[in-house]
Amino acid sequence: MGRNRFVQPTITRLDLTDGDWIDIKTELTAGERRHAFGRLVTEMRAGESARLDPEQVGLTRLAEYITAWSFTDVNGKPVPVSESAINALDVDSFGELVEAIDKHEAAQEVKRAAEKKDRATSKVSAAT
Repeated sequence: MGRNRFVQPTITRLDLTDGDWIDIKTELTAGERRHAFGRLVTEMRAGESARLDPEQVGLTRLAEYITAWSFTDVNGKPVPVSESAINALDVDSFGELVEAIDKHEAAQEVKRAAEKKDRATSKVSAAT
């Protein structure tokens, strides 16, 4: 039997500054990645750089990844995750979220590369 090719819906908690955190999807599905990319790109032609919607830069990934956070309003009441809430963040907080997800994605890519290498090594070992 081959490997499971479907994303398993798991959550990863990322710690932020000031004791805050975000819960994110550990891995996006192919559809979630395409959805984020499709909202970001306004025009794409072969051999040319894609045109991006500047209002969507960062937002599309945050909206796809974040499932919960510790953020509260001025009265200490929890603020639900939504695009309007993400857009209402201060610039530094928005940047911190983008950076946290960038680091998470980089770590996931390293993990996937190692898994691919292990699968390739296993196939070579099994063939000899």
